[in-house]
Amino acid sequence: IKNQGFLIDVMEKLVKKHDNIHLLLVGPDELNGHYQELVKEKSLEKYIHFLGRRSDISQILAITKIILSASLREGLPVNIQEAFAAGLPVVALNCRGMRDLVEDGINGYVIDIDDIDAINTFADRIVKLYKLNDSEIQDIRNNNLNKAKKYDIKSLVGEYQKIYFK
Repeated sequence: IKNQGFLIDVMEKLVKKHDNIHLLLVGPDELNGHYQELVKEKSLEKYIHFLGRRSDISQILAITKIILSASLREGLPVNIQEAFAAGLPVVALNCRGMRDLVEDGINGYVIDIDDIDAINTFADRIVKLYKLNDSEIQDIRNNNLNKAKKYDIKSLVGEYQKIYFK
């Protein structure tokens, strides 16, 4: 479950103080239009954009500053691996998959799903990332680029060869 409703609630908080922020939601509306209606009800159409299925993810990442994930369950999240390869920081809810990749305060932030104030905490971490200086941003970028190397196809093939050709 991608939990897009959570991100809509986060945006509702953020736009009150930051009117130049936008949320790009890639993939289908998992509730068949419900989230699009919710965005209209909350008058957030100017800030939240439903992009549907895309094949130009690298171009979308090039115009993105932070990757967000409100998933409640993940295996090995490809979107986070793509974020790392682009050197982008991540703010995510703490679930399996996310906590395996995102190191809180190192390459992004992981917010506890059970945090009673999770929406505000999530929004605060986004703002915190926007306020980082160039050196801090470069540190996150370097951490994520290095982490992405572990999931590069050449590295994975090498690891599989070690396992299967023992």
